[in-house]
Amino acid sequence: MQRGPRLADADRDDPRGPLSPVRVRREPYGETAAGAPVERWWVEGDRLRLAVLTYGARLQSLVVPDRDGRAGDVLLALPDLAAYESDETYTGATVGRFANRIAHGRFVLDGHEHRVPVNDRGHALHGGPGGFHQRVWSAEPVGGGVRLSLASPGGEMGFPAGLVATTTITVAGEEVAIEHGATADAPTVVSLTQHPYFALGGPVADQRLQVAASRYLPVDDGSIPLGDLAPVEGTGFDVRAETEVDGSTYDHCWVLDDPGAGPAARLSDPASGRVVELSTDRPGLQVYTGDALPAPRTGLALEAQAFPDTPNHPEWPTYGDSVLRPGETWSAVTRWRFTTDA
Repeated sequence: MQRGPRLADADRDDPRGPLSPVRVRREPYGETAAGAPVERWWVEGDRLRLAVLTYGARLQSLVVPDRDGRAGDVLLALPDLAAYESDETYTGATVGRFANRIAHGRFVLDGHEHRVPVNDRGHALHGGPGGFHQRVWSAEPVGGGVRLSLASPGGEMGFPAGLVATTTITVAGEEVAIEHGATADAPTVVSLTQHPYFALGGPVADQRLQVAASRYLPVDDGSIPLGDLAPVEGTGFDVRAETEVDGSTYDHCWVLDDPGAGPAARLSDPASGRVVELSTDRPGLQVYTGDALPAPRTGLALEAQAFPDTPNHPEWPTYGDSVLRPGETWSAVTRWRFTTDA
């Protein structure tokens, strides 16, 4: 991938320990069709190098060494800004206001019904059409990375309350940390996540997946949860031990056993030896094998998030975490740790 001239420098010592300084710089990445300027920010550590676009707060590139020390990009990306503007696969984006699906684009909060435009089989997906993945965010350097911010007015896409969202992406050693945050001026629902497609080196079918979850959410033909948190035992969703992806087709949410207590998922690639371990404080992990990508199954998405359609399930124990009220701060943290197998 080409890297342009150095336009801004924001080198910082990482606050988490005596690691090599992380270099942060930015460059222009063109203008949207509406004339809004877009930037690309580079964050370079001693082992990892990533690129972030202000269009959609997207991770465009993440370069990681393989078992022999050869650097390679482990994320799917699109060729230019025009491709990102027309993208319907959320490649690398911060998605919101509500990640995953809201059934029929409808939910009730505090006795008031709200409707979000639908964009997926009659349901609202990742905030509906014109969600956060299609907005230009502002950006500033922080220690070890970049913080992106976006203000969404009340009523946008049918969601109540004005919302200020942030996505902070930092690098330290072999780890990428992604921290989402939000505040609102009235009651609303929120669930932000990053939507990477991991391509660790070899074919997706050969990669091995492990998820620390003894339950998952069965869905209907529109990928809307049926309501029950069902056991994975005896099903094709039991990947508590490392399992080859092979011909499995996933676009489902796993109910994590112990969020925040350790790695929630592990994806490994025998061809390159690359391994990514995902840790998160989110209750669910959506795994999508990329079957509807323009080049099917060329990347596998791991999306830490609230359960899909949570605004319509107040009986779920995690419902309250997705409701944001004035004076509160909503937050979510996900970490990717990259290592190699022999």
